[in-house]
Amino acid sequence: MVGIVFKFFEITFWLVGILLLTGLLVSVLANIQQRAYDSKQAGITSMLKINEQLVGKAR
Repeated sequence: MVGIVFKFFEITFWLVGILLLTGLLVSVLANIQQRAYDSKQAGITSMLKINEQLVGKAR
């Protein structure tokens, strides 16, 4: 009986560790994706401003 309880807790802690690791990876990847998107948006805005300076505002 005691062996079953210890085995259950061992498996439970192992699964919780996997869930924590997976959550951390998802969080890091989502952060990287958000930074890339923000960088892309900033790049597009910068290109539009340069274009306005060179060509003038579109009517």
